[in-house]
Amino acid sequence: MTDKLARRDGAEIAPVRKIEAMRDLIAPGCNATEVELFASVCNRVGLDPFARQIYAIKRGGRMTVQTSIDGFRLIAERTGKYRGQTPVEWCGPDGEWRDVWLEDRAPSAARVGVMREGFAQPLCAVARTKSYKSGPMWDKMPEVMIAKVAEALALRKAFPQDLSGLYTSDEMDQAGGGSVTEQVAAQIESNPVSVVEDFAALFKKADTQEKLDQAAGAVPKGLPNDQHRALSAAYTKRKAELAEQRTEAVADAIIEDEPDYGDAEMDG
Repeated sequence: MTDKLARRDGAEIAPVRKIEAMRDLIAPGCNATEVELFASVCNRVGLDPFARQIYAIKRGGRMTVQTSIDGFRLIAERTGKYRGQTPVEWCGPDGEWRDVWLEDRAPSAARVGVMREGFAQPLCAVARTKSYKSGPMWDKMPEVMIAKVAEALALRKAFPQDLSGLYTSDEMDQAGGGSVTEQVAAQIESNPVSVVEDFAALFKKADTQEKLDQAAGAVPKGLPNDQHRALSAAYTKRKAELAEQRTEAVADAIIEDEPDYGDAEMDG
C-alpha cells in the first residue's frame, strides 16, 4: 500500500508509514483493501482525511466514502469556476420561503442556489427535512442540518464532474446501517467512471494473486454490465500478468539450480 496521500498539486497530505495507523486514525474497522481504496479516492478528489474533509465509514460490512460540507466547498473552489451561493431559504408546510428560520419546529425544506461561471442563473436545489432527518443533531438544529444538505445538493448539481459519487455525512445520516446497497447503487449510477478507475487501479497495484482476489472481493455487487465487463477485463489482465511473473520466476530458479558441466569429465 502507498505510504502517503498526495494532494492534486503533488503536495503531500500526510505520511502514513504503517497501514495499521491509517486504519486506526481515519478508517477504523476497514481492511487493507478498503484502506487502499479509500486512499485512492482521497487522492482522486484531493481531500485530506486528517483534516476531516473525507471519511471512510463502515456500514453493513462495507466501506462507504463520505465527505464534510467543507470538503464539498473546497472541491468547488478549486475548480476556479465557483462564484458563491444564494442565501439559504427555508419554508414550512405553507410553502412560503423565508430567509431566516425562527420557529421552534423544524422547517419543512431548505433551498440553496450555487453560482458557477458560464451559467446565467444559479443552480438551485431543494431538500425536504422529512427525507433526511435522523439523529440528535437534527433534533437540536434541524434548520442548520437541512441547509447543509440543500447546499451539498446544489454544489453537486453545479459541479457534477467533481462531486458525482460523493455524499456528505449530513446527507447520509438517514441511511443508518441498513441502506448500504442504496448508497453504493447511487454512487455507481452517478459516477460509474470513478468506480471502475478506482478498482482497476487497485487491481494493477496488487503484487500477488491473494491481494488481487482481496481487491476483487471488495467490488460492490450489482454493477451494470458494462462496468462489470470492464473490471473483469482488468482483473483477468492482472491475473495473467501475475501468472507470467510467477512462470518467469520459476524458470529463473531452474536455470540457477542447473549444475555446471563445463569442466566435468564425461564418461565414455
